[in-house]
This record gives sequence, C-alpha cells and structure tokens, in this order.
Amino acid sequence: MFHEVPVRRSRALLITFEAEGLAAYDFLSRMGGPLNAVSMAILNAFSDWRPLSSGVGELSRDLGSYPSVAGEVIRLLDYGSLIVAGTALGDRNDKYDREWPWGATAGLYHFSIKYTQYLDAGSSIAAMTERVLNVPPVSLFTTNADAARVVSLPPPRDDGCFGVMKRRRSYRGFDGSAAGAITKEQLRDCLFSGIGIVGLARTDLGELPLKTTPSGGAPEIPMKPMYLPTMSRIFRTASITTRPWKIRSLTCLATRFPRQRPFLVVRTGFPVRQP
Repeated sequence: MFHEVPVRRSRALLITFEAEGLAAYDFLSRMGGPLNAVSMAILNAFSDWRPLSSGVGELSRDLGSYPSVAGEVIRLLDYGSLIVAGTALGDRNDKYDREWPWGATAGLYHFSIKYTQYLDAGSSIAAMTERVLNVPPVSLFTTNADAARVVSLPPPRDDGCFGVMKRRRSYRGFDGSAAGAITKEQLRDCLFSGIGIVGLARTDLGELPLKTTPSGGAPEIPMKPMYLPTMSRIFRTASITTRPWKIRSLTCLATRFPRQRPFLVVRTGFPVRQP
C-alpha cells in the first residue's frame, strides 16, 4: 500500500487539549485535526525522516492492526501533521527547520497570522453591527472615584504635533482614483518621517544609524511604503503588528492629506528568512 517515500512529523506541529480530546495543528500548512492513541504513536515514531512502509509495518506489529495504522497515517498526511520529502510542504517544513531561529512559540504566532483572509466591507459592517447589538461596550476610561488622592493635570497641549493628534479624524471614503494620488512631496515626508537617517553614532558595535523614529535598539531595517486606498485597511493591517512587521501610521502628518486623498503608512520590518 505504501512506497519507500521518506516521511516525518512536521516541525511546525502544535498539539492542544480540546473538549473532544487531543488535536494537532500545523501552523505552516494551517491544517489540523483530532488525535488518538494510534496517531500519537505514529507521530512519535516518525520524529525524523524514515521510509513510510517500514514505519507503518513496525507500528502495525506493535499496535496489532495494520488497517488502523494505515488509515491514521493517511489522515495525518491529509492534515499536514506528517510531511513527505520532496513535496512543497515537505520542502517548506525543512526550510522552517533550518532557518527559523526563534522557536515554536514565535513560529506559531508569525505563520498563523500570515496571509490572513479578511471580511469584505459589507460582511465587516454586518459583523460589527451584530457585535454592537449583542456585546456590552467596553468602557472608554476608568474613574478615580475610589482613589484616596486625586491629582489634577493641566489640559492637553493644543500646539504642534499634539494639536495635530487632537484634530485628526479617520476617513474611509477614498476611491483610490488617480485624482486622489499623493504628491511626491507627501511621499517624501512620509518616508523621511518614518525612518529617515539623520546621522551616525559610533559604538563598540560599529556605526549605528540615528533615525527620525525610535527603533528600540533594532539594527537597520528595510522600509516599504504601503498605499492603502481605504482607511479600513489600515486598521485591519495595523492590528497585525508582528509578522514580524511593524506598522507605523504617521499621525503627525495626517492633516497633510486632504480628505479626498488616500492615506499612506510606512511599513518597516526586521529582515527574516521566511520559509
């Protein structure tokens, strides 16, 4: 039934305890399914590449049922829990195993949120409407009514960048037409404000760039401008802040864009080797 093709357990496999029992989820293929004692024994036996036929034969002798082992192997292959050498999934899994240095926890988060499929505008509005009608709203702020001592702060500043932040508004009516294109000067300002290099600092690690925005000690990182024809995409994209990409919306430049123009954000991210 099986050929001498090398098979092993996926390196991107997560096993969880669900109400119905154990379940496996492969965060590279985004597939998974329930597990039982036979499938757990199979995953344990195929911890590294080995011929499929010999592995199934050995497990059948130990477990006493060739049909049940063979059926579970086929199911695990379908779920991506077992991978086959030389296939696209097998090659990608091998690449992940070689080149992903941050561990399974970071891998689960990073690869699970890549290429997310979003709702269209109508479905998104319907979902939000249902939530508003059925889920109690979260309080916008907490009070200090129970505090033993209350310190009054002066009103917020109304000038400079703080004034821009106070006056900014979100707008979702851009049509993405040529008439709404941004100017070269606006693009220049966004790119410079996002990650402009204004000097170099000499350190024991060599010369490090001084930039217009803080980096948290990160090395020099690439930058890509993102043209987003609708503001709603900004919020959906900005909610995914670690791909490990960072999204920065340039609040202080918001008023430089007329309401009929598209909005631009600057995306910066650490270079990673992605399987």
